[in-house]
Amino acid sequence: MFQDAMDDVKFQHGNLLGETVNVKDLFDLLKHKQKYDMLVCHNYCSLTEFLKYKLITALYLDNDALVQQVYMDMEEQTNSWDDIERFELFLGKLPVWKDKFYQLIDQREEIMERIRINSMDKRIAKLKESHLII
Repeated sequence: MFQDAMDDVKFQHGNLLGETVNVKDLFDLLKHKQKYDMLVCHNYCSLTEFLKYKLITALYLDNDALVQQVYMDMEEQTNSWDDIERFELFLGKLPVWKDKFYQLIDQREEIMERIRINSMDKRIAKLKESHLII
C-alpha cells in the first residue's frame, strides 16, 4: 500500500517533487488545500500559516508581484471568513494579526538571514536541492 500511496502523491503533486518547482504550482497546491482539505479549510491557524508561507516564499524570491498577489489573497480570504470570533479566540484580533502579517514584508532581510543560517545546518545541507521558479 505504501507504493500505491507514493504513486498517488507523484500523480497529484509530482510537479512539486522535481528539481525545479513553479511557484504557481506550489501556490495552487496551497490554494487547493485551503479550499478542500477539511483539516485546513476550517482551521484558522492553518489558513494563516499557509498565508505566511506564501508571503515568505514571495519575499524569498524578492518578487513584488507575488507579494502583491499574496496580499490580495490574504485580504480576500480574511474578508470571506464568517466566524471572526473563533479566529480571534485562537489568534487574537484580526486587525492586529493583519498588522503582524504586513510587518513580515518589512522584515525581508531578517527572514533571508534566518534562511541563510538554517541552510547551513548539516542535516539541511544533505537534502536534495530544488529551485523555485516564477
